[in-house]
Amino acid sequence: MRSITLKGVGNLVIVMGLLGFGVLGLFLLNEALQKHPFMVLAFWVFLPIVMWWLKWEGPERQFLTHRGLKTFTSFAAVSVTLLSILIFLNWQRLRDDIGRRYVQGYFVTHDTEITENGPQRTSMAYAEHWYAQHAISLLEAGLLVGIFGFPTITFVLRDKALQASASYEELQSK
Repeated sequence: MRSITLKGVGNLVIVMGLLGFGVLGLFLLNEALQKHPFMVLAFWVFLPIVMWWLKWEGPERQFLTHRGLKTFTSFAAVSVTLLSILIFLNWQRLRDDIGRRYVQGYFVTHDTEITENGPQRTSMAYAEHWYAQHAISLLEAGLLVGIFGFPTITFVLRDKALQASASYEELQSK
């Protein structure tokens, strides 16, 4: 039988602490998304742009070492993925918040249908003008494309930037 060592307990405490901070971070991101949606959406769009810049900048002109680049790109990829999940979970609230703030005559109707799987609640957003109605539909489509597109683009650009950095450091070491 293996005895529990102080080092094993310490590692468990560190892992549990990191998980706790991760959950706290999700709650804080969700709160920020609800209070300041445009700031969070701008950050969500900005991270893939930074990844594109890191990929095309070239490793010889970067200010990060390979290890630093790996850390930053991992942070960016995880952040974009978590924000995409939070946006997916809150997209109706985001749509309604943006609509109420910026669209004249915005309102939402909620319908409940009873199906064999239980009650299903749906909502439709409306506005006074037809162009505002189409703008709301475009916002929804843009969010849906971004929810799946931004994490994919970020991970692809992350891999390309890391490959370029690794090959550059390999050439520098020769």
